[in-house]
Amino acid sequence: MKIHDQPGWSRALMRYSAVSHVEAYVLGGQTLAAAVSRVCLLESASPKDVSRRFSRSSLYEWYRSYKKGGMDALFDAPMPKRGSGLPQVFIDYLCSEKRKDPDASIPEVIARAREQSIVSATELVDRTTVFRVARQLDLPMLRRKKAEATTMRPFAYEHRMMMVLCDGKHFRAGASRLKRVALFFIDDATRYLLGVSVGFSESAEFFLESLYQVIQTYGRMDALYMDRGPGFKADDTEKVLANLKIPLIHGQSGYPEGRAKIERFNSTVTQDVMRGLQNPGIDPSRTALDLRLRHYINERYNLRHHSNIHASPKDLFDQDTKPLSFPASDEELRRSFVLSESRKVRRDNVIPWDGLIYETPLGYAGRTVTIYRNLLSRKIWLLHNGEAVVLHPPDLGLNARDTRMKGTRVKSPSGPVVTAAEMHFNRDFSPIVGHDGGYSKNNETKEKPIK
Repeated sequence: MKIHDQPGWSRALMRYSAVSHVEAYVLGGQTLAAAVSRVCLLESASPKDVSRRFSRSSLYEWYRSYKKGGMDALFDAPMPKRGSGLPQVFIDYLCSEKRKDPDASIPEVIARAREQSIVSATELVDRTTVFRVARQLDLPMLRRKKAEATTMRPFAYEHRMMMVLCDGKHFRAGASRLKRVALFFIDDATRYLLGVSVGFSESAEFFLESLYQVIQTYGRMDALYMDRGPGFKADDTEKVLANLKIPLIHGQSGYPEGRAKIERFNSTVTQDVMRGLQNPGIDPSRTALDLRLRHYINERYNLRHHSNIHASPKDLFDQDTKPLSFPASDEELRRSFVLSESRKVRRDNVIPWDGLIYETPLGYAGRTVTIYRNLLSRKIWLLHNGEAVVLHPPDLGLNARDTRMKGTRVKSPSGPVVTAAEMHFNRDFSPIVGHDGGYSKNNETKEKPIK
């Protein structure tokens, strides 16, 4: 699986968004050709908010690639690299030495290569060229960047969990009229409310926690439609949905047709329950509001006859013949909410993240490491000596009093390091006996005849 901040994610997510639109139309009963034709007419916002259109050939190619290889197939194929002019035997040696001794400088590696006659003493080896090759081969030194999405129309699907609509409803609660937001998940085909969560504001973390609860209860949806709120446009959201292989469809701001069902639901839920949440005596805490809204959807909304579907949402959802698609295990589901990226450790042995700093084990200062973020538990960790070590903010007061930091330094990958100076010494003062302890006549010093 690809690290989530490496080059190409921006273009891959753009293609994934286009494929999501095609997949949504195909799930809605249209042919692949018709779906591609409709998506060709949509304008997509690029990562720099520049509108662009997709060609039919590109959409067909991306769709086929995604069906065969998933998200990884949407990345650009590696460009053939121009030759560096360095001998292949030296490049192999460079890889070997940098993996055995990551702290070795480029001039030191060149010097070791000369000592071992991998490059001759007279052969010119430019250290800048070697440095570029080391970066291209991802030998201890790297960093990366981000992406965005597109738009779609209203949907009407035949079976449950083919399309789930998600929307955040802002409201005020209690006598103090405190700001809150309720996140609703609505099954498109049956209008069944799959869940609701109350938070203080829209955010990627809040949305992903709510999505996890819905998938844990009802399984994966075939596609997901969301508005363009700040929590829903976050890169973390798109990367997790790509991990879950759920096509993501963004609604277009100022486009009421694309939000018809959600707006109709918002009108109903406001009349039924939201306008009563400002009354004195209403507890504005998240848990209390969660309890009220879940009671409403389970005891009233889902059981009530719906005029558009001519049945109650619960009856229609329960009677649907489409099987629910659950992950193999909760552990597999949770793994989809873990993202990885490369970060450079500061000289004071900490990694900055989201306004905080996290202390790493000793020995990583100045290095680029891969960190893993669990978006459900909010924990950050890295692999240290083969074990997952959870990172925490440092105790600055303790560090100020304790001048000697305690911890385990990073172990050298392969034990003692043989420097170029030692290689030179060993060559000039080689032993006079062989590996078996015997003396070789070839090593005898020929005495000059005395005249």
